[in-house]
Amino acid sequence: QTQTTQTTQNDQGTQTEEEILQDIEQATTTPEAVTDVTPPPVVPVIEDDTTTFSFSDLNNNGIADSEESDVLVDANNFLPAGAYRFNNLTIASSSILTLQGDPTSTSTFKGVKIVAKNITVEAGSSISVDYQGYKTGGPGSPSVQAPFAGASYGGVGTGGGVPSYGDARTPTELGSNGGSCCSNFQGGGGAIHFIVSETFLNNGIISANGSGSSSGGSIYGVVNTLAGAGTFQANGGAHSVSSVYHGRAGGGRTALYYQTSSFSGASTALGGCLAPLGMTACGN
Repeated sequence: QTQTTQTTQNDQGTQTEEEILQDIEQATTTPEAVTDVTPPPVVPVIEDDTTTFSFSDLNNNGIADSEESDVLVDANNFLPAGAYRFNNLTIASSSILTLQGDPTSTSTFKGVKIVAKNITVEAGSSISVDYQGYKTGGPGSPSVQAPFAGASYGGVGTGGGVPSYGDARTPTELGSNGGSCCSNFQGGGGAIHFIVSETFLNNGIISANGSGSSSGGSIYGVVNTLAGAGTFQANGGAHSVSSVYHGRAGGGRTALYYQTSSFSGASTALGGCLAPLGMTACGN
C-alpha cells in the first residue's frame, strides 16, 4: 500500500512559506486513504529568515555556493543533512548528487533543504536520497509482533506492517528501516525539501527510495515553474531476504506545488515489488 499527493497546481495568491505551513496546520486533517490533496494558495519564496544555512562548496573552488552565480555538479558529490542556498544549481554529466539524512538528529527535519532560484537536473543525472532514512528502527519499522513485515511510511508494509505516519501534504519524514530482526538492510528513503523561486527543470531522476523491505522517503517541493520529462520517486523496497522473506515496504510521500507547469514526467511513491520471489508485481 502507498499514499501520495499528486503534483498539484495552485495559482490563487501569494503567501510566505511560514503562512503556507500555518494554513496547512489549521486545515482539516486529510484521511490516510486520500491520494489527491488540493493545497492552500502557494507561492515559492527565496527569502527564508527562519533557516540557518550550512556552508557548501560543490564547485570545490573555496567560494561558498550561496555566493556563486552558477554551481555545476558534473561528478558524483554529496551534501550532509542541513539547509543550503544556491542561485543556479545544475546536475549534469550523468552525475549523482546525494543528499544525506541524519536519523539521529534532534531536529524535526532530518534531511536536506535546498533553497534556489533555479535547479536543473539533466537527463541521466540525479539528486538522490535513496537509503538515507532510518538505518535501524524508525516510526514505521516492523513491530516485535510482526518482525518480518515490511516497513511503513506513506503506505503500510505487507506482512502486518505498523500504521503509516507523517503528513501527505507536507512530507518531510524519513523512511523507516525494514529489518527489526536483522542488520543487513540499507535503510529507508531520505527526505528532500526544495524551494525554487524560478524554474525547477527535471529531465533526470529525483529519488527517495527505500532499500529492501524499507519504506520510501519524502520529496516536498514548492516551486514557481515545474518543467522537464524526468521522474520523482519515493518508492518502498521490495521483498528482501535474510534467513527468511521480509515483507514489501510501503511507499513514501511526494508533494509538488507549483504556479505553472509543463512537466511531462512522472511522480511515484509505490509500494515494494515481489522481485526476490521471482515476480514483478508492485504496489501502487
